[in-house]
Amino acid sequence: MTNLTSDEWLNEFDDLERSVEETTSLIRELNRLKMKGSSNAAQSSKIRKNLKVIQDQFEKLQSSLEKMAQSRNSYGLVEEEVRRRKNDLNKMKIKIEQANNESTKGGTTTTQQSQIAFGETEVTQNMTNNEIYNHQQDVMKKQDDSLDLLSNTIRKQKEIGNQIGEELDVHSKLIDDITRDTDRVDHKLTHQTGRIEKLMHSTRARWLFLCICLLIIILVILGSTHWGKDIWG
Repeated sequence: MTNLTSDEWLNEFDDLERSVEETTSLIRELNRLKMKGSSNAAQSSKIRKNLKVIQDQFEKLQSSLEKMAQSRNSYGLVEEEVRRRKNDLNKMKIKIEQANNESTKGGTTTTQQSQIAFGETEVTQNMTNNEIYNHQQDVMKKQDDSLDLLSNTIRKQKEIGNQIGEELDVHSKLIDDITRDTDRVDHKLTHQTGRIEKLMHSTRARWLFLCICLLIIILVILGSTHWGKDIWG
């Protein structure tokens, strides 16, 4: 089955809607003839063919929409649009089922076979049209509620993700600031260490020079004393 684009799906849905309306009109016209005791074999055959085409169109749209829902971004669809199309398709299914039920009023075909052909379940196969409609409305409401709950959950998860992202950005900036401060302190420490080493080296040199001067003075004093003794000796 060829995949439909988003626009092609809408066009196909419009065609399906027109076909259902036209076929429903034919069915009601045929039923009026039957009530008068008349029949129209050609019209009955056309109705059966139309219902078969309608079923094929419906299945095609349903299959395409499931693929679109799985890859919304590639089709350029938002979640609300997918949900709207699902609702429209569910409503169309009800119209098709109602048309099918009307086509079997005169007993020309087996009701259960026609209903099963349009996806009728054991739950709805014994229901009247109104009961089926109410049941489908309940099903769609539950689906909408589930989608709303899922949408709220996703939105909350997105908000939490955004908050986490903001916190990570703040912490990242703090780490960057700490890194810059650490580099600055490390540079200052290296500079001060170099100055201290130079100072220590300079201090040792001065102490050494002072010691040499003291030794020279001591030697001079000792030499002078010895020389004086020799003179006065």
